[in-house]
Amino acid sequence: MFRALVDWRAAVPSMIVLAAIQDPIRKLIPGSPGWLVLASALVVFVGVLQMVLVQPHWWKAFRANYPQVARSMLWLALALVPAASISATYGAGSWMFTLLGAASYSVLVLAIVMGYHFALSPDHLRGVLALYCGLTAVMLSGSFVEYFGWAPELRIVGTKELGMTWVRHIPGVVVELIAGFYRSPDVMGWHASTTVMLASLLAVTSRGKVRWGWLLLALFAFGALMVCGRRKMVFMIPIFFIVCAWLYWVVGRRGSMLGVIGVLLFPIASVVAIGDMLGDDSTHVTYYVEGAVDTIDQVEQHGFGSVYATFEQVGFFGVGLGFTSPGAHNLPGERPHVWQESTPSRVTAELGIPGLLALLVLVVRLLRAGWWVTRNQLASRAAYAVYPMALFAFFLVNVGSLVVSGQILGDPFVATFLGLSLGIVLAFGRVPVDMGAQVAHGVALDPSAPARRSRPPKPRAVGSGSTPGSAVQPARDA
Repeated sequence: MFRALVDWRAAVPSMIVLAAIQDPIRKLIPGSPGWLVLASALVVFVGVLQMVLVQPHWWKAFRANYPQVARSMLWLALALVPAASISATYGAGSWMFTLLGAASYSVLVLAIVMGYHFALSPDHLRGVLALYCGLTAVMLSGSFVEYFGWAPELRIVGTKELGMTWVRHIPGVVVELIAGFYRSPDVMGWHASTTVMLASLLAVTSRGKVRWGWLLLALFAFGALMVCGRRKMVFMIPIFFIVCAWLYWVVGRRGSMLGVIGVLLFPIASVVAIGDMLGDDSTHVTYYVEGAVDTIDQVEQHGFGSVYATFEQVGFFGVGLGFTSPGAHNLPGERPHVWQESTPSRVTAELGIPGLLALLVLVVRLLRAGWWVTRNQLASRAAYAVYPMALFAFFLVNVGSLVVSGQILGDPFVATFLGLSLGIVLAFGRVPVDMGAQVAHGVALDPSAPARRSRPPKPRAVGSGSTPGSAVQPARDA
């Protein structure tokens, strides 16, 4: 964290390290203080503050390339004002919920802009992704330790130190969920599924023994995900590869789909291996197989039907900012008795219909901008185009997951990581597509210079005197 005071980009690897160790440390401290979860958020805000100080044109550069996205961010900020005034004046101590809500919404938006400025090159990006996957793989080993009962006396394994036991029920099946070294199965499941997706990206962009190493790491992470017991996180994996294959298909690169299918064989192989290891009568295997239809039903029930039910409950303007944010139950202030699981219903409860519409417009414009970048980079057959493609697919899969349940966004690291991933995708929009056949991992992504409105320069060799951010193509964010 202290390094982030000097180099704001150091905030991201610092945040990754903190996210890995904060839960085991929390379990060892008497009382298991919940404020430790905010450690990574503090690092992010320090990094954002440092970025603002050293890059005075940070907002201007982003707005120049994505004016409609920037405008929608400001509209969302305005939508928070009436909701903040409601919650701040609700009752004794309700201002704490206002601050919580403001932080939960701002961290995602700031992370997008931070991600836009973050990556200096694909090699720089690979280093960060490798750090995350490697460190998270070590932490995921706790899932097997807990599942097989190898160290029942170890305090940092499971959630017994937090006074929690997580179970899920379907007719005839009761599954005890696994958290490992993390504080909850949701958090562990998210990290496991993210590691599978990002390690697969690193495998596709590697060669030789390094590629096999990343594939084996993805296999290990998927095994941890299988014993975790979070169906939603398990189903994110095949959807991720389907989205990647679809993106290749729509730009006419059908031959590249074979590589995606090849990588997909490893999670499938891990399903078979883990299934044999657990046995056909395993409650986890039964839970995943018989619960697939239930997961689809939840998309409609929690994602869409809950919005209208929430509107009937809270009215047009909602109950106020922060009252349904994840973690609000830990605050002592006075608040209304509301609780929403899905992200759309949570936003409706806090910001009302105006805030929900503002967020929907922002999400649509972000997705259109991300799609524009991904399509152009894939169509150019750039050597690095797989990075924005995979990160965009990663973001899309998480958006679909959040429609069902938005509780995972209560983890500041998760919200920040999602914002960073989309911001990095948008940064690739500044690389001229006509350079795609000539540049690979050495291409500069740093968008420190204001965006040009002129046509992209003619292709030139890397190292010919160009500066980071000088080769710019204005993005179309619709």
